[in-house]
Amino acid sequence: MDPKVFKRIQDINTEGWDNSVWEILHSDDDKHTADYFGAARDQVLPEGDYIAIWLERGSSKRFVARNAEICFSVITLLEYDARTTVYIYKV
Repeated sequence: MDPKVFKRIQDINTEGWDNSVWEILHSDDDKHTADYFGAARDQVLPEGDYIAIWLERGSSKRFVARNAEICFSVITLLEYDARTTVYIYKV
């Protein structure tokens, strides 16, 4: 396993989260955040592997990726779920 992926998953595990708030995403081609996540503003995720983490704004949950490089993208979901922010890390 790639060390960056392992470290990111280790950080998530340390937080004690289950897979209802995060996922591993593999893209064989460009993915549009509006189509895949329901993002309010569309962005393109180039081919690659990503870890996405859903957090509700105002929640006590905070993701601190001690071993992470800067987050690849932060998206807000559509108005019906505007309190949720998705942090996307390229791994």
